Amino acid sequence: MPGWLLVLVIVAASVAVIAGVVMLLSFLLVRRSKADPWVQGAGFTTLANCLGTEGMDRQMLGTGTLAVLGDEIRFLIATPRRQLSIPRRKLSVTLEQFPNPGDYRPGDDPAIVIRWAENKQRQAIGFKVPDPKALKDLLLR
Repeated sequence: MPGWLLVLVIVAASVAVIAGVVMLLSFLLVRRSKADPWVQGAGFTTLANCLGTEGMDRQMLGTGTLAVLGDEIRFLIATPRRQLSIPRRKLSVTLEQFPNPGDYRPGDDPAIVIRWAENKQRQAIGFKVPDPKALKDLLLR
């Protein structure tokens, strides 16, 4: 076997191992966020990928747990710890195909976009979730 081919195989194997470790760590972190006391007691929880925010003073990009409680919605990213509480009163919930420029891929399910007002300022956050229509129906009940 030529030396360059051996180096190529070693580099490819290294990249595959690193990618596997990163995926395993992200899976474990998401499981950790689902078991967090801050989202315990929720009537419904789901894995959610935050696509972006509008009108908020902090960034929430990343994958975490979205929990629906009686009077609020909570989103938690375990590491680094970020959490958001959204009051369920006066929510606007829509399904949008283009919530974030560059995120659209043909055949993708739409993202769920939640809008609300806090301190007279309009805020919005978009999520990719496994079943956006069911979550929208649940939030608007």
